[in-house]
Amino acid sequence: MSCDDSLIVDNSLQNPQPSASVRPSLGGEVTLQSIANLLDSKLESKLDEKFELFKRSFQSSMSHLIKKEVVAAIDQVRLEFTQTTDFLQDGQKELKSDIESTDAKVKSLEKQNTDLKKDLNALQRRLESIEKVSRSLNVEIQGVPEKRNENVMTLVKNLYNAVSLPTTDTEISTCRRVAKLPTTASSRPRNILLSLPSMRHRDTLLSAVKRYNKSNPGNTLSSVHLGIQGDKCPVYVSEHLSPECKELFALSRVAARGKYRYVWVKYGNIYVRKDENSPAIHIKNKDCLSKIK
Repeated sequence: MSCDDSLIVDNSLQNPQPSASVRPSLGGEVTLQSIANLLDSKLESKLDEKFELFKRSFQSSMSHLIKKEVVAAIDQVRLEFTQTTDFLQDGQKELKSDIESTDAKVKSLEKQNTDLKKDLNALQRRLESIEKVSRSLNVEIQGVPEKRNENVMTLVKNLYNAVSLPTTDTEISTCRRVAKLPTTASSRPRNILLSLPSMRHRDTLLSAVKRYNKSNPGNTLSSVHLGIQGDKCPVYVSEHLSPECKELFALSRVAARGKYRYVWVKYGNIYVRKDENSPAIHIKNKDCLSKIK
């Protein structure tokens, strides 16, 4: 073989051409290109099969893994939720028990408060009754001007003389000025407290003062009648009332102003009346003021 023939053979190997003597099994011509195409198609088919198998396997594995993780997560959430609900249920039971206990205590305190209010009202009524009895022999004289070195007994005797009511020293147990209440910031003179032997003596003096003022509407009882020099000041004689009763009497006069003609106190009780033909209304406490407003 010559060098040229050798080169020709090498070229034929580098660029293979289909041989005429090679025939395809199905009657077609078999060439390297057809074989390559056949191999490519087979390889592609196999790769597709492998890819499908891998994809199905991967999907199955991922689905199983995700399902496993989801189930585990759900189980964890269920466990935590159960623990939370159990905790809340225990807290609810404890709270319910505390509420029931507190409710029982509140009801007990309400009952105690009601009982204490009843006892307090009963004690107040008893105290008012005792105060009325303790003050039943006293008369309070208001509006009498104070003078230095005054003789209160002489002032009281002058009052008796002014209303034409005879009296003796033995009929006057005590007479003195009484201090003002700490909450009273008034320039009015201190009242004179007159203690008498009996309620009959008290009622007699009150009736005499009332008759005098009614008989002398233009010259009612004043400081002049008691022998006090200076400006003429009206003098009032009334029952000796407790501070609470005085306050209620003042409120009753304010509430009755312009609507009720008469407001008075008798035996420590306060009454109002519209006119002579109307029934008297007993003002027992501040709640009764709503009846006359």
